Amino acid sequence: MSLMEEKKAREQHKGKKRKEGKNIHTAGPAREAGSRLLSRERLPLIGSSRTTVGTKSSRAAQRSCSAAEADTMGDHSLHSLYDTTGPYQALSVDEAQLDVLGQRREKQCRSVWQKLKAKLRCSGPRVKSCFLSGVPLLSWLPHYLFKENAFGDLISGISVGIMHLPQGMANAILANVPPVFGLYSSFYPILIYFIFGTSKHISVGTFSVLAIMVGTVINDVEFADDRAERNENDDEMDRVILAAHLTILCGLIQILLCVLRCGGVCRWLSRPLVSGYTIAAAVHVTIHQLPLLMGISIHTHRGFLAMAWTFMDVLYRVSGASPGTLVVSSVSMAMLAGGKILNSRLKGRLPMPIPWELLLVILAIVLSEQLDLPGRYGVQTVGTIPTGLSAPALPTLSLSKELLLPSLALAVVGFGLNASLGTMYALKHGYRFHSNQELLALGVCNAVGGLFQCFAVSCSMSRSMVQESTGGKTQVSALVSALLILAVLLKFGPLFEKLPKAVLAVIVLVNLQGIFAQIKDVPKLWATDRLDLLVWSLSLLSALLLNLDVGLGAAVVFSLVTVVFRTQRPRFAVLGVIPGSDCYRDVKVYLKVKQVPGVTVFSCSNPLYFANTDLYFRSLREAVKTGLKENPTVSSPGQQGAVSQHCVILELSGVCFMDSTSIIVLRTVVEEFEARQISLFLASCPDCLFSQMKDHGLVPDCLARCCFFPSVHHAVQHWQQIQTRTP
Repeated sequence: MSLMEEKKAREQHKGKKRKEGKNIHTAGPAREAGSRLLSRERLPLIGSSRTTVGTKSSRAAQRSCSAAEADTMGDHSLHSLYDTTGPYQALSVDEAQLDVLGQRREKQCRSVWQKLKAKLRCSGPRVKSCFLSGVPLLSWLPHYLFKENAFGDLISGISVGIMHLPQGMANAILANVPPVFGLYSSFYPILIYFIFGTSKHISVGTFSVLAIMVGTVINDVEFADDRAERNENDDEMDRVILAAHLTILCGLIQILLCVLRCGGVCRWLSRPLVSGYTIAAAVHVTIHQLPLLMGISIHTHRGFLAMAWTFMDVLYRVSGASPGTLVVSSVSMAMLAGGKILNSRLKGRLPMPIPWELLLVILAIVLSEQLDLPGRYGVQTVGTIPTGLSAPALPTLSLSKELLLPSLALAVVGFGLNASLGTMYALKHGYRFHSNQELLALGVCNAVGGLFQCFAVSCSMSRSMVQESTGGKTQVSALVSALLILAVLLKFGPLFEKLPKAVLAVIVLVNLQGIFAQIKDVPKLWATDRLDLLVWSLSLLSALLLNLDVGLGAAVVFSLVTVVFRTQRPRFAVLGVIPGSDCYRDVKVYLKVKQVPGVTVFSCSNPLYFANTDLYFRSLREAVKTGLKENPTVSSPGQQGAVSQHCVILELSGVCFMDSTSIIVLRTVVEEFEARQISLFLASCPDCLFSQMKDHGLVPDCLARCCFFPSVHHAVQHWQQIQTRTP
């Protein structure tokens, strides 16, 4: 090492020592300042002999420091609060001291006009951000990784597009419209979701549950027409116009929910509710497909018990079933069900599932043409499928009032299915799912799709699983599927005219196996949560006995009633400390738990509102009465005059809110305990709950900030310090 380098190293070493010495000299004054700060902020307790809660003098006293507490705290530095040598050596700290130590931010109160002005503030970057968030395609498409994603998206798009063809036509039968409109519903919404959607893996298009909901509404509407003669084409066009009208209303409702920021509306649909409802919808689908499987025609039934009457009608006419249609249905069922089983067993060996639906459709078209199934055996076929695309047209909106409730049901169910599946894939692959943007995307899909004679769409679980499993990484795969469907609509539509309707019915029924498999949840619900089982059962029965739209409304209302039922009987517990720890648990659950002498710790795990307020405070009074008798304060021989005969600590970590009724009753309880010289502390109170108490004037008029503690253990320590303090 050179002489200059050695000299430089010695100077750096001396500078470092001088800096360390300066830190050592300044550490003592800092600790003393912290100690003085903590001493000044120490406040007396509620119920002490020197304060009276709820008066002006008490509030003034609570803002000052008692001499005894200042002496007690003055010997400790601020550093002792963070002493890690043991869990019992740290000083007890109330929320008032934590506000000072943590430098709590004051809540900024802004007027409605200020909030609205900030929300509507317009600037160049904000306009660009809003536009890009409203049209996500412009954000991710310029950064598309062609080499990494193109091949997987191509294979996935072709696979899903092949599934769209038979499923779209089959779901059109469910919606009670001609099959070609199922292809339209599999084309236009896909392109729109490609522009506005945020999920990378879900496949938007026709879905059996929504299709049967649309079909049920169409069956319940009686068309008024003054024409003496009505042919089948007139009836079909009336049904198409009604389905488009219903779809446009559904889309507009979803857009309105997006504007109102109601992306969480799908949370109204609990998992048991969705399970029971979708099984009921699957039963509706099955019963409606029976006439197509047998080649018979039945009357349309509406209103209460419509499904039961429809099923009775099918049984009554089963003797007139077409033998040719029964053979086609049986062979198609065996082929498709066997193919599904084969796919499941070879799942790990096949690069992609075998498209049995497409193979069945091709085989059925060939056999129908070669054997002349419609002419020789009376098998019903799809019929004329026009080539080209449908022109946009705005249907008459004369029935908007009657269709409002079914449209709302379609909007909520469709978005609920989309949100649940989209969230699942977003969590699995690590990207964000924007619920409000999805509302906008689905709303535009339905509103614009209705102009092109589409019926209501959402995501499909089966197609989404295929899209992910075959390597789809982005919605470019949806664009590939749309191009494939476009080719069919422009060139190959007439090839499907000889397809038997029974084959489409079989495709629908076989793909319902996943929905019917949810019946396996019943034993689990019986063993874990029978109230959820009751929700499941009522959802199933209401959707079966009533229409799907009315049944959904009844199920949602009952599900919300169960929430009130769960919370109106909150769970209470008297807590004690586990010896050798600072953990407090229910004295009825743990054998080793002991109550702190003279302290009743009362815990609640539910929000407090008008339905359970009386029960909560009645249980609190009973617990305090028992504590006064069985757990009195133990005074040491040298102690002179205890400040209070008992202490009550309310553990509020599980209370997320209190309404005005419960806060008024709490004020009464505070005054009652004060008159009886019982100290009252609140532990683990959430900030939102404290803000409510402050807004209602409970703090600081009746309860000072120093009566709030971050944990039960801090409150107990503070009580014990007060009890052991001598004048």
